[in-house]
Amino acid sequence: MTQEEKKRLDNGLHLSRTEQSALAKSSFEAIYQPTEKIPAIVVESFPELGKFAAVRFLEWVQQNPGGVISLPTGKTPEFFIKWVKHFLHGWDKPGIQKELEEAGIDPAVKPDMKSLYFVQIDEFYPMDSTQANSFYYYVNKYYINEFALDPKRAMLIDASKIGLRENERLSDIWPEGNVDLTLRYRHTKDPFEYR
Repeated sequence: MTQEEKKRLDNGLHLSRTEQSALAKSSFEAIYQPTEKIPAIVVESFPELGKFAAVRFLEWVQQNPGGVISLPTGKTPEFFIKWVKHFLHGWDKPGIQKELEEAGIDPAVKPDMKSLYFVQIDEFYPMDSTQANSFYYYVNKYYINEFALDPKRAMLIDASKIGLRENERLSDIWPEGNVDLTLRYRHTKDPFEYR
């Protein structure tokens, strides 16, 4: 790396190794002063953004064993999940170790995923947690299982256990899965609605 490249990368931003590596591949600066105040690293495509987010995440995990994570759900993290799985499941393969090194990751230190604490931040309520569209289901399938996180270190939102009495189910409170949203701004009409 030339002095000019080092100066461009440093620019007082204190970037991590993976961020420096991604910035070196970008045709844009991280920040254009004096008008910009927040740095940004521009990548070529949505899949490349997923890859960059994955390597930055793995770099963070290497540096923060036992850290607390909360990850997005839905379509947005599709490539992030794909790349994290790719790297974790093939960590010891020479080709993947080369990829990691080029991205700024130390391939000698595999991230300790079991040490992490996971916090689920949202859920569709009153969706049953076994339903494939629930965040609980998604988090368990794509993060707890695929990233080999410790389920005992996960703080999850299981909607089938929130606000229910013993032996009561969500369907007892919301028959046929209907939720009357008018209860947000009107008084209840009967004891059933009051519950």
